[in-house]
Amino acid sequence: MNKKSRRLLLCWLLVFCAAWLFSDREAQTYVFENEMLAAFVESREEADQAEKDAKDQMYLVQAEAARRTDSGLWGDDGISGKESAEIAKRAVDENGLNLMWGMYDIAITLEDDALFEGSIVCAGKQRLIRQGEISGTADGSGQVHSRFTVTDTVENIRMATDMPERVSRVTVSRCGTTRVDPDRMAYMILLGAALTVLILLSEEKRPDNRERLGTAAMLMLLIVFTSAPVMWRGIYDGRGHDLLFHVNRIEGIASGLRAGQFPVRIHASTLQGYGYAASEFYPELFLYFPAMLRNLGVTLDGALRIFMVAINAATVLSCYISMMGITGRRDAAVGITVLYATSIYRLVNLYTRSAYGEGLAMIFFPLLIWAMWEILAGDEGRWPLLALAMTGICASHLLSVLFCTLFCALAALLCLPELLRKKKRIGAIFLAAGVTAACFAGFLIPMLDYIREGINTNVALEPEEHTLTLGSFFIAFAGDRGKVMEGAEDYAYTIGVVPGLAIMAGMALFGVQRYREGKKAEEKMDRISGKLLLLGCIALLLTTDLFPWKFFRIHRPFSLVAGQMQFPWRMIGIAVPMLAVPAVWGALREEKWKKPAMAALMTISVLTSSYTMQAQVEDLPAIYQDSCTTTSIGQYEYLYVLTQKDALWPGDLRMRGLDPWEITAYEKNGTNLTFTVRSTPGEHSMVLPLLYYKGYEAEGEGCGSITLTRGNNNVLMLTAEDMTGESTFRVWFRTPLKWWIATAVSACSGILLLFLVVRDSRRCRRRN
Repeated sequence: MNKKSRRLLLCWLLVFCAAWLFSDREAQTYVFENEMLAAFVESREEADQAEKDAKDQMYLVQAEAARRTDSGLWGDDGISGKESAEIAKRAVDENGLNLMWGMYDIAITLEDDALFEGSIVCAGKQRLIRQGEISGTADGSGQVHSRFTVTDTVENIRMATDMPERVSRVTVSRCGTTRVDPDRMAYMILLGAALTVLILLSEEKRPDNRERLGTAAMLMLLIVFTSAPVMWRGIYDGRGHDLLFHVNRIEGIASGLRAGQFPVRIHASTLQGYGYAASEFYPELFLYFPAMLRNLGVTLDGALRIFMVAINAATVLSCYISMMGITGRRDAAVGITVLYATSIYRLVNLYTRSAYGEGLAMIFFPLLIWAMWEILAGDEGRWPLLALAMTGICASHLLSVLFCTLFCALAALLCLPELLRKKKRIGAIFLAAGVTAACFAGFLIPMLDYIREGINTNVALEPEEHTLTLGSFFIAFAGDRGKVMEGAEDYAYTIGVVPGLAIMAGMALFGVQRYREGKKAEEKMDRISGKLLLLGCIALLLTTDLFPWKFFRIHRPFSLVAGQMQFPWRMIGIAVPMLAVPAVWGALREEKWKKPAMAALMTISVLTSSYTMQAQVEDLPAIYQDSCTTTSIGQYEYLYVLTQKDALWPGDLRMRGLDPWEITAYEKNGTNLTFTVRSTPGEHSMVLPLLYYKGYEAEGEGCGSITLTRGNNNVLMLTAEDMTGESTFRVWFRTPLKWWIATAVSACSGILLLFLVVRDSRRCRRRN
């Protein structure tokens, strides 16, 4: 074993030992005793009354939902409005225990040795708890041990028993966490990966190895700095942006994987287990990473922390490699990466807006700039880079695809003479577009099918109401949103939708230098920076009220795109990496001033981003390690029109009509539902606890033919002919063959694309 292998082995041995030694073995363990005991233990009479009250309340909610449906009220604030959805609760509160899905051990300390009988209950959500019955006598330690399973997020869990006064203490803990804390293990593995990179670099024998090692250390320090908020107390929600939506996407993927779906088509956990087809309308490729962490036992808090560190690491790596490709200079690449990674708008997307889709898309913006430069002015044979960048953006955020395509078209217009002189460049663009479309087929085909089915996808807003003013670009810090009057929000001040003072100062410095020198630009970087400065300024102009957004919104064919843009200030995301290039080059052009100029730009960027992140963590987190996140969502997209979300009763399975019936068996695993019904012979219709989406199928025993239709409130309804008295049914979601073919095309195209990128990279290394 050589020296490098020994160092790596020792590194990982220490990592796993640290994870074991420093594990919090009390994590996800909840103790009820003394005055807190009443919050969890109740009598059977109290539990029965709570169940009756929950049913009565649900009947009222459903009646109100029916009234709203009859009145055509849907999609506005009210019974199903966003404000009614609380992001998360702590695991223990005065109403009992709030738990995410999983298997839990319970230990009940008794005052005597008599037989104890009890049950785990949750008013109105009992079907989401399995193996909840507890029976036994105390062991040598005076405890009764049992285990129960929570299939989806459940709030206000309690324990009911005939003699609650016999119970002196109850301990509930998630199975497996007493051996090693999965969160600590995941954090240590992340640390081990970083140390592995440094060890591998330190062992290389190259003339510039010391400089490469220093650059790697600086980039890692940048990743740590931009990840500072996730090292604080928890996950922050930025006062109510997109956190709940993306959390439910992650949990939905995890739930679908546990139920045997792959790829996940229906988020089985969302909307109280009724399912939600967000995956067919919002790309989710990169969310499989935190979802798999969840299924490995990592808490939602831990999975989100690691996910955001991974986003920062990927952004830093992508920007550095891309800028090295454009500039060929390590100092320029590092400077641009610092300005881009610490840009306030990018950090705001992660920590204020919780816009994980846009945060993921911003990983690929620098790569897109590099790829377009290669095709338009460099080596057009590197077109796989463009396909990779656009595929990554498509797999992250659809709205980013719109304005990235727009700026690619503008860049092509700026370089039109070069394109016309060398027709191969035009062919390279079409090759990249074709490969991107093939990689995107697995998402596009299901989305178009569901749109034709009539599912609501309307996300259009009036873009002219969500613009900035010119002065907004010079705001350094986000302010206090709570002090701004409703309806008069300044997005730059309250949220932090700004390009950053460092970038503005740097681009101004470059502009002054170029104006002073006139047309004497000889260096490649002057030409690149000038064109990127122009494109970046166009992007900034489009974010302001100077651009006639209203005209474009109401006139076709422009309205097809302008109405979907929602917030024009999103284009700051693509403006920032374009403007960071001239900003840094403006500091580096003058040899004698480059060190103090770069130090000034980086200091300004770090200070302003520090303040922005500090202001964020001054609030209380929305999600802690022991938080229970709701599966209720605020948005109305991706549902059939008039779906009243609050009227969905968890686990509601019932037969329509007045005939006597009884459910003798019930098992729900994600979107897979198996149940047995005893009823009078004949034809019967049953309401199922699943929202209707194309793709569900059913089979039954002890009945005739079966049909699945869309029932009231757009839930799935099963109708069975010739039921013989006791019938067993199985319902599941089957991916249509056309979707499988499209997914196979995407998978093969993705493998081909990676092969082409690797081959291109090797070709360039050999050439250099």
